Amino acid sequence: MLSSLRNDAIRVENNALQRGLLSVSSPQDNVDVLNIIPRLQCVRHADLTARFTWNFVDMPETVYNDYDEDVKTLIQEYKTTIPVLFTPCPHPQNGTVLLPVVALRMLRQLLALSNNRLVFLSGDVVRIICIPHPQGTRALAKLSASRNPYITTHGSFSMPANLHALDCFVKARGGTVFASPYLEGFIVGAPHFPHPQNSVYVMGIDPALLTTTRWMIHHEFSTFTPESFNVTQKCLKEESSPSPSVAAVIAVLRLAHFDTDVFMRFKQVLIERGGYAGSAPSTRKDILYDLDAVRTQYYPIKSTADVCFELARIHMGIKVGI
Repeated sequence: MLSSLRNDAIRVENNALQRGLLSVSSPQDNVDVLNIIPRLQCVRHADLTARFTWNFVDMPETVYNDYDEDVKTLIQEYKTTIPVLFTPCPHPQNGTVLLPVVALRMLRQLLALSNNRLVFLSGDVVRIICIPHPQGTRALAKLSASRNPYITTHGSFSMPANLHALDCFVKARGGTVFASPYLEGFIVGAPHFPHPQNSVYVMGIDPALLTTTRWMIHHEFSTFTPESFNVTQKCLKEESSPSPSVAAVIAVLRLAHFDTDVFMRFKQVLIERGGYAGSAPSTRKDILYDLDAVRTQYYPIKSTADVCFELARIHMGIKVGI
């Protein structure tokens, strides 16, 4: 949700503050304006009919003054911090950053609705990489001036969420920020591309009362995370030769809490070897129990995936002794 809200882009260039202006253009005459965003999804194809263009110009004082105090504080922090991110550097660093102006407004509204007692869980696409400090805080990492803000098109378009800005907002109000300690995970294509990041923001509650919550969140963010499972099942699929064992597939299926997508990914192993000769009746009964759990989890929303049919195929191949 955060990545689909309005962001303003700013750039610190040689210690000067600039704002980003985004244009959408099309080389076609009489372009269908209502359908221009779907055309942007052809960005990697020869039939591209529209494109985004960034232009950074000096930020007028009137524009700066129109921001609320929270956003002004962020702008001043980035203007001060970005040029000296990496010392000793012989010249000032440049960087581009997104200001989550609507996300911050949303947090203020949620605080008002909750009487200033708020727990906010965020799992969103992030462009800014946050690095851990010994104190447990997060700091802004290097942003390249040559890169414009990353834009994703999906019927509409969105930009990565700046969770660092939300961290600053919450901490300025005495809140507590919980975040994953890991820097890598779900990176798309290259380290500078967006990747999901989980955070929990707690406001209006004494941090001394959050001992159990702190332990629980640390445990969830630092142990077998969704990223860990994603890597495990991907390696099992791609690195097993010629195919993973039935035991390995069942183990991954149980780790996935019998997720139907994971089942469909490994179904062929169970179809071909689920009732293999020589397996113990207890093993086959356990497999049938797991298949029943998959069926319980299944909600038919994809016309291209007939989970029940595949489950029936495996059942037909499994013979259980009495």
